[in-house]
Amino acid sequence: KYESSALSDLAYVNMQLKNPAKAKEYYQQSTVLSKKSGEPISLISNLTNLGGICNQLGQSDSALFYLNEAWVIANALKVKTDLTFLRNNTGNAWFRKKEWAKALQYFRLNEQENMLINDKDQLWYDVLNMADVYIEMTQYDSAKIYLENAMHLAKELHSKRKEADVFSLYSKYYSRIGKYELAYNSLQQWNTYDTSLV
Repeated sequence: KYESSALSDLAYVNMQLKNPAKAKEYYQQSTVLSKKSGEPISLISNLTNLGGICNQLGQSDSALFYLNEAWVIANALKVKTDLTFLRNNTGNAWFRKKEWAKALQYFRLNEQENMLINDKDQLWYDVLNMADVYIEMTQYDSAKIYLENAMHLAKELHSKRKEADVFSLYSKYYSRIGKYELAYNSLQQWNTYDTSLV
């Protein structure tokens, strides 16, 4: 149990160090130990993290393989809580495969849950993800509503990092609707925030 936990921590540290390939190795080792020990919640967590790493590495098929394995266990155990990250990573995997409707379904479930429990930090991720999906679906009115919500939440949370990410997505949004000056301004805002954070 402690070895599995240490491996997960090493994976997390490597994620923070922007080394997802090494993080994946540690999560794979931790997953093997979780399977041996028969700890389903730990196994779900490791499989979810593996799916997230594979998303970052552009390996969406591998991501879905691990995430589907996590869903099988979660559904068998009838796990109802703490599925935010599993849904988020599954939505991201479908997003990378350009399956917008499937991605939206997972992000929307997270939005509903996080609104109910008033988790504004996680809700910010949900609305930003949904804004991105709506941009890709060319549903720009919906995208703008979710972008505005994401910026409102970022300011409410006093997070310059979150505001920077919203400006980045605003740049994509304005570019897609042909408002290039506003896209450039948003990119400048993102750069200003991002540079100051660094």
